[in-house]
Amino acid sequence: MSCFLTLLVIVSSTSGCSADQPPASPPPAAKSETPNPLTYAERIVKAERMLADEKQELADVEKELSDPKSDYEQAQAEFMAFDKKLETGKKEVEKLLEAMKPEEAKRADAALNKLRKDWEAARDRFNLAIAQRKTLQTKKVVLTSQIEQHEEELERLKGGDVPQPKAKEPDTSKEPPPKAPIPKEGKDGAKEPEKKTPPITLPGIPGMPAIPVPNTPTDEPPKPKKEDAEVNKARTTAESRRGALEEAEANARTADERVRVLEQLISTEEQLAASERKAADQAQTELARLTAQLLTTTPQEFGTLSVRITEAERRLSSSRGRVRTLEERIASLNDNLRSVRQEQIEAMQLIEQKRLEAEAADEELAVLLNPFSTRNIRVWVATHGVNMLLIVCGIFTLHMIVRHSSRQIARYVARNSSRGSDEDRENRANTLVGVFRYVAGILIFGGGVVMLLDEAGVPVVPLMGGAAVIGLAVAFGAQNLIKDYFSGFMMLTEDQYGVNDVVRIGNVSGLVEKITLRVTVLRDLEGALHFVPHGTVSTVSNLTHGWSRALFDIPVPHDADLNRVMGELVAIGKGLRTDPLFAMKLLEDPEMLGVEVLDSTAVVIRFLMKTRPLQQWAVKREMLRRIKSRLEEMGIALPPPNSLVHLRLPEGMSGVERPKADSMPGLVWPEAS
Repeated sequence: MSCFLTLLVIVSSTSGCSADQPPASPPPAAKSETPNPLTYAERIVKAERMLADEKQELADVEKELSDPKSDYEQAQAEFMAFDKKLETGKKEVEKLLEAMKPEEAKRADAALNKLRKDWEAARDRFNLAIAQRKTLQTKKVVLTSQIEQHEEELERLKGGDVPQPKAKEPDTSKEPPPKAPIPKEGKDGAKEPEKKTPPITLPGIPGMPAIPVPNTPTDEPPKPKKEDAEVNKARTTAESRRGALEEAEANARTADERVRVLEQLISTEEQLAASERKAADQAQTELARLTAQLLTTTPQEFGTLSVRITEAERRLSSSRGRVRTLEERIASLNDNLRSVRQEQIEAMQLIEQKRLEAEAADEELAVLLNPFSTRNIRVWVATHGVNMLLIVCGIFTLHMIVRHSSRQIARYVARNSSRGSDEDRENRANTLVGVFRYVAGILIFGGGVVMLLDEAGVPVVPLMGGAAVIGLAVAFGAQNLIKDYFSGFMMLTEDQYGVNDVVRIGNVSGLVEKITLRVTVLRDLEGALHFVPHGTVSTVSNLTHGWSRALFDIPVPHDADLNRVMGELVAIGKGLRTDPLFAMKLLEDPEMLGVEVLDSTAVVIRFLMKTRPLQQWAVKREMLRRIKSRLEEMGIALPPPNSLVHLRLPEGMSGVERPKADSMPGLVWPEAS
């Protein structure tokens, strides 16, 4: 037994000595020379090889994370077992102390101290396993992003469409991975001629300032509709160079993204290497402690301790192997990073070259498109200047034609009207002239302005669309104004009234002086001018529409001969028709209606006389004058207006007593007979 113990101690000491030796560091990586530009075939093969390696590494990481026998699972099980034993030992010591057994409690506490050291070692191992697992989860995220990036780059190199980024599924592992923000911008290499690209910077490369990307001119001066060959050639060259610049920018963004992902992947690998070194140190420390315990262990615990020593040696060897593997991978990633940085620098140099070429092409095109250059002024005068001059002349010619022909057109329209005399038709013509000139002026000048803008190169279609939107907004906000115009149009179409007609609109009456599509202008007898919007008109009374009528109510006494009086009134009306001054104002003989009112004061006789428009008042005034003279000749006095006064006598006064004169001033009592 002692020989076996001695041999085991010698083996353990040998293992411990080998454990104290630091792992052999990998030879320093040789400085990579500046690679020559790779062809598309070489870049595709390189990208496919890197993509295959990354997929294999991602599969290994996922396998390690899901392995039920991984170091994480073993460390967790070991720590839980020691933690359970420690809790059980603590409870046992407490029970011995409560049972008043101090000696046994002391021996149990000594054994518990030995168990506590094993618990601490298992705890440290489990904490390290947790940190390694988090790092592996971060590495999984970074590898996934790098694989997506290389797949997109490979697709672009092959000339296909760049796939859209897929939505990442949530990680269902026990510990959520820390967020590793990897900004993704401009993965696709598609050309976007109108898109402005922000400045490209090189993170982590000292001495490389930001290279601003030129903004292509968007507010170009109006170009001729038919460009010559020189302008077309310059425009094609500028577009081609801008496309080359955007392609170079896309390559630079791809290289920049690859640099960022590689830097984060290298950082993750360095964290894993540091964790493995700590695991190796921890395994070596535990191996030394367990080896020392062999000398004092009991035969019953010898087997368990030997298994733990073997497990510690396995973990030590495995950690050292992982450290060497990770260091080799870090060196490979650094070589790859240097290569990508070189590609990034070359891409930035290519961007600068393409930017200068694009700026030169844009400057040449701007000179050709400058509207104030001698060449463009000459071309503009030869093409658009003459057309615009003809449009202006056409506008003024049409305006003069409308001014001179509007009255003839209005008279022709009014002549075909079925109502009224020649004077009425003339009034209607005057009404239509103003409206026709107003509408024609809007159409002529509005259409002329649109034609001038179109000839000057201003896009008319967006302008008309904007005007339509603005008109719609104005229509919603000014519905009363639209209602005025529509009502005015319907009023003119239906010929409800015209200029020089006497109308009553609501509470306003007067002579129509002017009519537009929006308002009617009335002047009353007092000379006041009223502006009536058509939208507010609900009822119109035209007092001179076609013909007019004078209405007469003549009061006569009760003792007058009514038949004689009515005969005389008709005779007076007929006599007025023979008067040369009033013959053209009357249309028919008087129409006797007869007795209209019969009351205690008088008998009212009513008759009518049909006149021409606006002549009823002159006819009525003359008829009343003649009727007054004729009744006086007949000895018929018009009954005076009578009023009946009811008196209420004060209390104590009889009906025959008269009040004092000063008590009711102004009241005259009849003399007693």
